[in-house]
Amino acid sequence: MVATADRLWLAAHVCWCVCDEQVILLDTRTNQYLAVTGGDLETLHQLVGGLSGVDVAANLTRTHPAQRLVNRLRQRKMLSSAGPPAVAQRLEPATSSLDSLDTLPRPPIGLCHVVRLAMAAAAAALALRLGSLQTIARHVERSGLRLGASRKQPSPHAIVQAVAAYEWLRPLLFSSHEKCLLDSLTLVYFLASQGIAANWVIGVKAAPFGAHAWAQRAGVALGDQHMRVRRYTPILVA
Repeated sequence: MVATADRLWLAAHVCWCVCDEQVILLDTRTNQYLAVTGGDLETLHQLVGGLSGVDVAANLTRTHPAQRLVNRLRQRKMLSSAGPPAVAQRLEPATSSLDSLDTLPRPPIGLCHVVRLAMAAAAAALALRLGSLQTIARHVERSGLRLGASRKQPSPHAIVQAVAAYEWLRPLLFSSHEKCLLDSLTLVYFLASQGIAANWVIGVKAAPFGAHAWAQRAGVALGDQHMRVRRYTPILVA
């Protein structure tokens, strides 16, 4: 199939998920969310997953009901004629957690852990201040690919100790309360500094709308409670 200028899809920088009978869109370049409901869902289905996309020239006149949605997404630069977006990375639902509430044992902590945490927190804060979710996600993915290609894989014990060290040291720099983006990204960077790859996840919920970020490895929520993160539908997984 050849993409044409008259055929549109969601742009590659737009993530989406289905949540409570509506579709939530996340523009990772502007870090903005958009909810699509009601009659616009059929048009959005074509933009999201249809191989044909939306044929603007043939199907959408100025009076077509779907034109309002298309115009709205075009104004936000959330549409593209480049072809269907790539399939988003899937995430295994969290069924367990490694968190201080799970009474993690106090690990041996040295100066190296303090330095790694300080560097991870500084890198995360700088990334969130200057970068978009798109650039951060790409950096996390590149880091994960490098760690995944490593011949040495971390043991379950090493993962437990690393998360425990993070949670013991985190109060020295900041509180996790209402800072889930910084907290989760710092944890991902801190684990990466010890050769441990983890997903950085942003999830959403509707009615009322809410968003939450956490770190996860396979089906284990790291530094968070799995029963809490399961209340959110993942919209970005890096």
